[in-house]
Amino acid sequence: MSPTAYILRQPVAAQRPSRWDIHARYAMRQPEESLELPPGTWLLMLPESTDGRSHPPHYRLADGRVVCLDAPLTAGQADPLTDSQALTALTAYRSLEQAVEEDWGLQVEH
Repeated sequence: MSPTAYILRQPVAAQRPSRWDIHARYAMRQPEESLELPPGTWLLMLPESTDGRSHPPHYRLADGRVVCLDAPLTAGQADPLTDSQALTALTAYRSLEQAVEEDWGLQVEH
């Protein structure tokens, strides 16, 4: 199945889910934060959760951040992103931990 990506036509309010930032000897829980996504922003739709619970739709931005929206994007808010280079760039994102493990076979311990 090919990835589904969009380019925003109008500003959209999004939330960055709360998350844990883990450092050498401590972990900090970062609270949920609101973001205003401007027109032209690229969003890659992430697969739905398989845990059986209802979750808002999640998208990955071009810089790697994950955001969630209250509802799926509509045709009035965004157009499908069809540029093959843009789709390749969006789907090629890897976190630092993923890159180190895949490229060097090392697991980063926090």
